[in-house]
Amino acid sequence: MTFTGVGKIKALGTIEVILQPQMSNFKFRNVEFYVVREPLPTIIGKSLIIEHEMVTPGKFNLNGGGLELFLKTGRKVIFPWTEESRSLFAKQVSNTVHFSTEQKLEILRKEKGIKVSDEIFKGENYDKLVDLIWTKRHVFKGENDPLGEFAEYARIPTIPGLTKSARPRPIPKHLQGQVREEIQKMLKDGVIETCEDGGGFHSPLQIVPKKGNKIRICSDFKQSLNK
Repeated sequence: MTFTGVGKIKALGTIEVILQPQMSNFKFRNVEFYVVREPLPTIIGKSLIIEHEMVTPGKFNLNGGGLELFLKTGRKVIFPWTEESRSLFAKQVSNTVHFSTEQKLEILRKEKGIKVSDEIFKGENYDKLVDLIWTKRHVFKGENDPLGEFAEYARIPTIPGLTKSARPRPIPKHLQGQVREEIQKMLKDGVIETCEDGGGFHSPLQIVPKKGNKIRICSDFKQSLNK
C-alpha cells in the first residue's frame, strides 16, 4: 500500500477499532486500520472518510479546528488537530488563542447560554471552575447546536407477545399548533421516526411547559412500556 509523503509500505495486517473523537461522545464502530512496522503516527484515511457506513462519502472539511466529517444523519463530527498536525496545517489557528476568564465567560454565555456564579467559588477557585466548564463545553447544547446522538442502539427487553397501551390525553386547543410544530421538528432532527407497525406499546404525550411560552414534547411510559 502507498502512503502520501512516505511511499510504499507493506502492511502486517488490519484491525477494526472503535474510534471516538476527542471532546465528543460519538463513536465510530468497525473502523479499519492498517498495521505497519514503521513508527508512523495514526493516520485517518479512506476507510473512515470515504468508506465508513455512517459517513457521507468524501464529504469533509479541513479547517483551523480540525477534520470535520459529515454523517449521513446530517450531524457534523470534528477530529481536533494534534499539535504536530496543527503546526503543519497553519501557523495561527483559533485553538492556539489563550482566552482570559472574562473572555471564556462571555463566549460560554453567548454560545451555550451558561452563566457561572461567583457566589461560592472565589479567586483562583473561580478561575478553575470556569476552566473546567470551558474544557467540557462540548457537552452543553447551545441554542443553535444540533442535538447530541447516541452512537449505539439501546434495546429494552420485553416479554414476547406482551403489549401495553395507555390512552392518549387530550391536547389543549391553544397548544395543538405548537405540538404539531414540535413533532415535525423532532422528525426532521431524527429524534423520532414514523412507526409502520401500529401494534405494540402505546404511550401518551406529555406536554411540559418551558420558558418563553414554549413547550417540550415527552412520552409518559408509566402505564405502558414501564410495565
